[in-house]
Amino acid sequence: MKHALVPVVSLTLLLVGIAPVHGEERQGSPPAGLNRLQDAFRSNSFVAYTPSKYSPLAGAAGKAKREAIHEDLQKLHLHFDVLVTYSCSAEQGVSDIVPCASEEGFRVVLGIWDVKSVREIEAAIAQARAYSNTVIGVIVGNETMLRGEKWENLEAAISLVRAALPGVPVSTSEPITSYGNADLREIVDFHSPTCHWLFQGGNRTNVQSAVAWLNERIHSLREMPAGDKLVLIKEHGLPSGPEPFSAKLQREYWALCAAQMPLSSNYASVFFEGFDLPWKSRTNPSEVGAAEAHWGAFDTNGVAKPVVAILPRREAPGADSSNSGKASNR
Repeated sequence: MKHALVPVVSLTLLLVGIAPVHGEERQGSPPAGLNRLQDAFRSNSFVAYTPSKYSPLAGAAGKAKREAIHEDLQKLHLHFDVLVTYSCSAEQGVSDIVPCASEEGFRVVLGIWDVKSVREIEAAIAQARAYSNTVIGVIVGNETMLRGEKWENLEAAISLVRAALPGVPVSTSEPITSYGNADLREIVDFHSPTCHWLFQGGNRTNVQSAVAWLNERIHSLREMPAGDKLVLIKEHGLPSGPEPFSAKLQREYWALCAAQMPLSSNYASVFFEGFDLPWKSRTNPSEVGAAEAHWGAFDTNGVAKPVVAILPRREAPGADSSNSGKASNR
């Protein structure tokens, strides 16, 4: 994604007009909103969401559109009620996700992609405030360090978001193998690692080994100092193609996950992801790059894959008005 880049020092300018949060006030006392996130862990279904018609490679033609976002969310809402997003860039149209999610009754763990973009950070802060009944957490950066960013830049962005949103739990996402880094464990209110068996060098199609590895990694994280925070397993799974992957393997993986890693108040599993995204095979070149386009529960035409049949089915949207997700009046 293309975003405006600014020096780290410029990020501190955003703190003007924001009431400071003293370190002693935050350390040892988790944000009030962490209870809402933990409640969602116990009872809600999470899905990683990027609009199905969006493409960062198609210029203006690939910009996300509100109507298409609503169509996506109506499909997803039959099985999920919390979205985990990656960006709120207005230039890409993905800033419409939170307003649409509010209208459709979702809650959102809001993502910030570019940790050096003042514009995107401002947008995330504004949306978390305006839609405080909808946004239950913020994830600052997705595999930011893996992509070569400096720790100081990520730390500055997290500090900025935390100061602006003292009641909202804040995290960042890196591969689970990075969590030996104590700074990474300590800086967040909850952990949100990406956990891809595909890149661990083992038998990529061995479902039992994949789920056993995931289980072991999460338990190992929780045994580390500062590792016993809530864990939102942001990305994991098996793609539905191309060979040697298949829709059958994808379904088997998620069925085994459901059996061996049930709902918990300590960790939650995010279904990765809502829709197939063809452009990902180009933006994520690797030995298995072609598979990056096939993580979805739904294909590029919005047709459900076999894995959808094993997902819990929610009540029809609107049947329960207790979580309307409407914007707050504050």
